[in-house]
Amino acid sequence: MRVMHDEPIYKEIDAIPFDKSLWSEPEFFFDEELDNQGCKALFIRSDYANKESYAFAYLGLPEGELKDKPAILLLHGGGGTAYYEWVNAWKERGYVALAIDLEGHIPNKEGTINDVPNNLYHASNYVTPHNQNLGDENEDISLTWLHYACRTSIIANSFLHHFAGINPYKIGVCGVSWGGYITSIISGYDDRFAFAIPYYCITDMLDSFTPLGTYIKSHRSFEIFDNPEPLKYIETPFLYIGSNRDVYSNIEQASQIVSSMKNGHLSILNRFAHSHASALSSVEQFLFADNTLAKKGNISIKFADSEHLSISLPEEKIIIAGEIFFTDDEEINQDTIWRYSSLDVEGLTTSKVINIKIRDGAVFYYASLTDEKGGVYTSKIEKI
Repeated sequence: MRVMHDEPIYKEIDAIPFDKSLWSEPEFFFDEELDNQGCKALFIRSDYANKESYAFAYLGLPEGELKDKPAILLLHGGGGTAYYEWVNAWKERGYVALAIDLEGHIPNKEGTINDVPNNLYHASNYVTPHNQNLGDENEDISLTWLHYACRTSIIANSFLHHFAGINPYKIGVCGVSWGGYITSIISGYDDRFAFAIPYYCITDMLDSFTPLGTYIKSHRSFEIFDNPEPLKYIETPFLYIGSNRDVYSNIEQASQIVSSMKNGHLSILNRFAHSHASALSSVEQFLFADNTLAKKGNISIKFADSEHLSISLPEEKIIIAGEIFFTDDEEINQDTIWRYSSLDVEGLTTSKVINIKIRDGAVFYYASLTDEKGGVYTSKIEKI
């Protein structure tokens, strides 16, 4: 069994102040009137400004006996809330799934993952900060929305760790956009996660072209949250999923961070749209979680040099397609023009070195493989 701690594991002088009490079992209560689409509605205590407060959540329980089950914590992005569709997708795969709202919202029963905020949710009666894109920097750090969202997410993890029938060694976290950023932050402090999967956003965004990078430049006190160092110390299997055509995805920096981690992995999806619905439709999150918990391992792709690609596959994994993506652009952003050429992956076994040809004039390039279940796995982004 791996070692887990009931306190923050990153304790350097630049650490975010998270109180040890966040790792304790929280108070909560169910509200049957708000149950929706097979999901149980509940409120988990997360106080704000020294006032008693509760965050709304949907809980999904898989069929059968609730014993030794894996679980997943789901963190929404900006303009979102707890989504029953996301909960049910994981529930159908045998996971206990908890989607928690991080902005004081309660989902409308008729709302869907494709709806805009006005049709998606209404305000909770509990006092809660709201996402101002870091515009609340003049508040004490504990009163900022980002600190509230991070500590509420840690509390939600504590709820799962104390919920009967869940295997505490099989609890992961997955977040979209702002939720992906929060996933990256708390994964460096809370080592109880069996895996972590951020979509689109990751820490170390300050110098990126992204909106989040712009927010941090304008509100420099939030650099304490943007620190990528905590991720370099964790053992947690970590999968960053981003898009090569997205203003919010800083894939070059994400590639650098993930390659510096002890157990980091990349899935850079071609022209992948930025939305909760797009994230839900991608299979990478489910495949990574299942493979990690089953200890089957995950695909490894590395460039031995500019002419050779080294690929290592878990047993029973079949690769059906492969490409080399490259660009002549001098920097990577949402307007980067990516071209690609196919790789010969026929007969690819558990370990193999493939000869490759990088187009003349290319500045950046990376390799991408697709398995028999549609999962996409990519290498680090290299620069000529």
